[in-house]
Amino acid sequence: MPGCNGIDTGRRLRVLNKSGEIVFLTSSNDFAADSYDVRAFFYLLKPVEEAKLFQVLDRAVEKLKRRQTSAVVVATAEGPRRLLLDRILYVERVGRRMRYCCTDGTLESQTIRGSFRETASPLLADRRFSMCGASFVLNFQHVTGVSGQTALLDVQINALKEKLQKVKEVEEGVRIQRHDLRHRLQTVTELVARGENDAALDFLNAAEKQLDEQKETRWCRPPVLDAVFSSYFHQADHLGIRVEANIGLPETLPINESELAIVLANALENAIHANTALPQKQRVICCNMVGTPSVMLEISNPCHGKVTFDHQNLPVAQREGHGLGVQSISAFCR
Repeated sequence: MPGCNGIDTGRRLRVLNKSGEIVFLTSSNDFAADSYDVRAFFYLLKPVEEAKLFQVLDRAVEKLKRRQTSAVVVATAEGPRRLLLDRILYVERVGRRMRYCCTDGTLESQTIRGSFRETASPLLADRRFSMCGASFVLNFQHVTGVSGQTALLDVQINALKEKLQKVKEVEEGVRIQRHDLRHRLQTVTELVARGENDAALDFLNAAEKQLDEQKETRWCRPPVLDAVFSSYFHQADHLGIRVEANIGLPETLPINESELAIVLANALENAIHANTALPQKQRVICCNMVGTPSVMLEISNPCHGKVTFDHQNLPVAQREGHGLGVQSISAFCR
């Protein structure tokens, strides 16, 4: 094939179909190693006997048939249901249940006892399925393309990675300060024992000043959420947006902290964006959040212009490509 060899063709086929079986029939073994890149089922060299060729093809067909009949059993309110893996588009967690979206409809399981990953392990054992987030499994066999939204997802992931890195740096600083505190106490004790009280006071004042310079504002105990609050509240302050926050969260939450962090980041980003269209004197974000008896979050802010809502009482995006944050928040709440 002019301008395109078998390996290149295999790569293109993998883009179209990740689960099909590819058999190479060639007169050269130069690309045998490259065939692993496209997960080739077999690499046959010419001349090949007819019996060998059909043996390989029969095995490939048999493997495809097994894959098409592979299934999981889902416990539902109406009893056990058998779902073919080939027909599952994706699986998501909805509260304490699993929702299976298939080519012929949706199915919801009974309350799961273990974690989402444990419950989804039969799917993840199949190479067609992969986790996309803490509570979503996608069947890449049915993925036909990607949109620009993946760029937004990459930005969100990278932003959270930066926040987590900041958390680690702060925690490392605290660990060092605790280590140094013991040596400082020993120094002060020795100065007092010698009667050098003024020198001891000067030493304590210098240590206190150093701690004040390194002091970090902590908004809540969960480290990932604290990093999100710190990052977006810092952005708000930089843009002249007043922040009124009342946050009371325990160290452990009844829901996934990483997923909640995405929700929080989306909501605060929307609030900051809405404020930037207002005069600086009118800019404000009010944030209230508690973790008991359940997680409750309220973020309010003024905005410019009229806000319209859809049939689900969700705000409608005014511009193309916007509104993804609201969709993400809505999906999390469901």
